[in-house]
Amino acid sequence: MQTTGYLIQPRIVKTISNTDTGVVTDTESKEVRKVISAETAKELRDMMKTAVENREKVYGTVAGYSVGGKTGTSEPPIQDEEAGYAVSYLAIAPADEPELIGLVVIYKPATENPYGSRIAAPILSSIFTEVLPYMGIASQNSDKSSVATVVAKTTKVPDVTNKTVTEAKKTLENIGFKVANGESENANSVLVTEQMPQEGTPVLEGSTVVLYTQENNSRTSVKVPSLVRKKSCRSKKRTCKSELKYIIYRKWESSKSR
Repeated sequence: MQTTGYLIQPRIVKTISNTDTGVVTDTESKEVRKVISAETAKELRDMMKTAVENREKVYGTVAGYSVGGKTGTSEPPIQDEEAGYAVSYLAIAPADEPELIGLVVIYKPATENPYGSRIAAPILSSIFTEVLPYMGIASQNSDKSSVATVVAKTTKVPDVTNKTVTEAKKTLENIGFKVANGESENANSVLVTEQMPQEGTPVLEGSTVVLYTQENNSRTSVKVPSLVRKKSCRSKKRTCKSELKYIIYRKWESSKSR
């Protein structure tokens, strides 16, 4: 809603990956209804940005990024003063084209000065400091060369079943694929009964497509280990044990060592 004024239905699942075929299905976001105009949404972003630049400047900013945010401090009701204060900080970044939104709420903070700007804002600021580079969002003062974004071109695998091995191999190699099991004494007459990856699977250019025929139907299955959120050195050890080849694509590289 922060850019268009539409209420967007929350998503829990971003993508669904089929481990058998390698097909990745995206879960598309859905617009529920129009809440405010795009112009009003921009005014709200500008006000949140101004609030951070002026009022929350000390605690709510993120070095190198424009942030829009607003703190909140609520007193306990008179009839239940033991409930304590609730302090919060809501922020978006980058402020002009938001890609990240966060909210931190602290109930009954153990302090004599329960203000959202002093308690909640620094927490969210620390989170944004880590998450924004992780998402590949370049900072305003960073050298573009320090952020390496690799755009891997993919091509959908065509259907080559029911073709002769010779025809299938020629079709795949013309597109740029490598072919496994493409050698046969009867390549001009033996038909391809199955292929892997299957038809329509998006794969990296230069990938290998394995052909199966009635003559050559032997196969070896290897379980691909999960490498998500693993360091490259650990990923290398896990893939070597499985005798898998791999390429690491870094969406961003930080010049700051940790």
